[in-house]
Amino acid sequence: MLRASLQSRLLILAGIGTAVFLVVFGVMGILAVRDNVEQTLQSRLMLAQAIAAHLDYVLRDNLSTLQGVAFAPSVDIEDADLEPEKRALHDAFFHTIFSDGVYLLSKEGVMIWGEPHPPVSIGESLMGYSHVQKALQTGKPVVSDIYYTRYTARPVISVVIPVRSMDGRLVGLVGGDANLTDSRLQQSVRPVGLGASGYVDVVDQTGAVLASTRLDHTLRESDHSNRIAGLISERRSAVGTCHECHTDSSSSQRAAEVMGFAPLTTAPWGVMVRESEEEALAPSFRLRNQFFLFGIPLCLLVLLLARGIAQSIVKPMTLLTEAAGKIAAGNLEDEIPTQGEDEIGRLASSLETMREKLRDSVESIQRANRDLEQRVRDRTRQLEESRCELLHRNRDLSLMNALVRPLSSSLQVELLLSRALPMVLASLGADAGAVGVRIMEERASVAASVGCSTHDATTVTRAVKAALMSSDRVSLFARAGERSSSETDELRDVMESVGLGSLVGAKLISKGIRFGGIWLGAKMPDALGGAEAELLGALGAQITMAVENAALYEEVQKKEAIRGELLRKAITAQEEERKRIARELHDDTSQALAALGLTLETIMVAPAQTAEDVKHKLEHAQVMAVRILEDVHKLIFDLRPSLLDDLGLLAALGWYAESRLEPLGVKIMIETTGEERRLPPQMETALFRVVQEALNNVARHAEAEHTDVTIDFRSDSVVVEVADDGKGFDPREVSASADSPRGLGLLGMRERVSLMNGQLEVQSAPGEGSSVRIQVPVPMEVSRYEQDTRAYSR
Repeated sequence: MLRASLQSRLLILAGIGTAVFLVVFGVMGILAVRDNVEQTLQSRLMLAQAIAAHLDYVLRDNLSTLQGVAFAPSVDIEDADLEPEKRALHDAFFHTIFSDGVYLLSKEGVMIWGEPHPPVSIGESLMGYSHVQKALQTGKPVVSDIYYTRYTARPVISVVIPVRSMDGRLVGLVGGDANLTDSRLQQSVRPVGLGASGYVDVVDQTGAVLASTRLDHTLRESDHSNRIAGLISERRSAVGTCHECHTDSSSSQRAAEVMGFAPLTTAPWGVMVRESEEEALAPSFRLRNQFFLFGIPLCLLVLLLARGIAQSIVKPMTLLTEAAGKIAAGNLEDEIPTQGEDEIGRLASSLETMREKLRDSVESIQRANRDLEQRVRDRTRQLEESRCELLHRNRDLSLMNALVRPLSSSLQVELLLSRALPMVLASLGADAGAVGVRIMEERASVAASVGCSTHDATTVTRAVKAALMSSDRVSLFARAGERSSSETDELRDVMESVGLGSLVGAKLISKGIRFGGIWLGAKMPDALGGAEAELLGALGAQITMAVENAALYEEVQKKEAIRGELLRKAITAQEEERKRIARELHDDTSQALAALGLTLETIMVAPAQTAEDVKHKLEHAQVMAVRILEDVHKLIFDLRPSLLDDLGLLAALGWYAESRLEPLGVKIMIETTGEERRLPPQMETALFRVVQEALNNVARHAEAEHTDVTIDFRSDSVVVEVADDGKGFDPREVSASADSPRGLGLLGMRERVSLMNGQLEVQSAPGEGSSVRIQVPVPMEVSRYEQDTRAYSR
């Protein structure tokens, strides 16, 4: 610095002094304002915590009132006298926030009584509400989310508390409904310590506003729903500022707020204290403004002082500055006068020497500039070509992004295709287009078309089909009048007949299977080309994904419908089985028992008889008792064979196969491989039921002569296979029909196997018999025992 010129030293010193002053003053101001802001935020957090504590107290008090009803000695739901319960509910209604009433439910969720009136009719079930189900399942108090009542359609939250008998049994529920539009809950919230813009919201874990000091906020969804859910689940408080998120989108100004949040411990709710930043941080803003008010004049004073000193010293250098300006402007002809022997004089001599050298250099630079300009023109041309290519790529990406919304807005194939096709048409500058499905089959149907008649769309679609089938390419393009390849000659003829000059097409391929195609056509021959064909192929992949999603959704819906039908059939079958058992017990067993009783009574009251007569009658009674016992055993075996519990899966399957198929003339072969062992009871029962259904299908539908049952005991799994030589069937056709009994049976078998994390495979074809293979994993802790491998044949 000591060797620098006078002007440099002055400027450096002034700059350093001003910078140090600005840094020190700014740091002090920032720290003061930050500390003030932090204190303000903490006060809002403490206010939110205080309100949350108050609400916890209110909720605990109300829960205590309901618990007083639930644990009152006079309350006995199982007793027919409801007067004590009515009095308890009446008192609880006037001392709680449950403005829509308090009520008693039975352990089945049925309404017993309510004050001042029950929310539903007496005797009606509330099991349709999730909070009632959860309270009955867990035996713990439950607070519901917001829902609308069935009859009044008013928004409420409900609290239900289990009622237990003296021996600890769950005998019912006591609950209360708080109407969110009523003043009882609203009165629990007070905006203590807030300004004119401050307000308090009570929100649940979904972000819905349960109560607010601003009545128009009630039932709104909070603008921080995701954040609120996390804070409530973590039981964590938070405070901060929030910008540009609390005004209507139509407003030209965006509000900024200070927000404090504190969760409740009694319920999954939280308290949000919010106030405009302008009002809450007003002291901090005033402090900041004071720093600016005093700091800016001081900075200006320092700068003016430095400028005055510099001007008094550097004025002699003005002439040199003007001369340097002329040189900078390109005037290299005027000489620079010398100013003496001091720093300024030496500087003038240096500038003159520089001027002479610059003049010589300018001529060489001008020659170099001419060469450089030519190189720049060449480079500009290359950049323009790159820009055009980038624009094309950008257009392609924009189109693909634009297709995401319409393709994801519907799960109906025809609707999403009709939405996507016009966008593709407009973006590629085409005049007509169509999307065909089943295009690789004999028939090609048009799912959507734009810019042409249905007849023309179908004609072009078939020609595109022919061209795509004759080539392995994913996309193609063709121009009318050009004869470049034989596979597109027919397509060009069709194009000329419908007035298209150029056309691009692409296959729609899903999992390696071609199920459709898309084509676009334009009247001008040069409107569409290879680039558009390549882009259309990429767009076809997007459309294929959307169609796959729609197909998967349709398949899920279909499976759900079949699952519901299976449940209905299972319930019907259960009821029919109960009717059959009741009928057999009434018609056979009860009649036989009556006859046995009559016989024994006859023996007891008959006149004097010989020992031989009594023995004969008792033997007859014994025969009747044995027959009754056999009928009961048969009924028990029909319900569940005891062999399954006593001797295991193999013995139970052998008995059932004999009793079910041998009367029909079907020969049975049961074979086991591997190390035989008992399986867990649940697994043996499930496998028995699956094989039982397979054997029933053989008996009802197969018309088979031989049936083989193979059980393979592996180290980590069990494989059971049932094969027959019957007439067979088409598994896809049977599985696709929700009305087919066999289809429902197969679905039930799959459900049982899936519950064991296993796999079920069905192989069959008309006239070729059928095979059902079940494989389920076996837990490692299952005990084993040695048995000889044996074959069971009858």
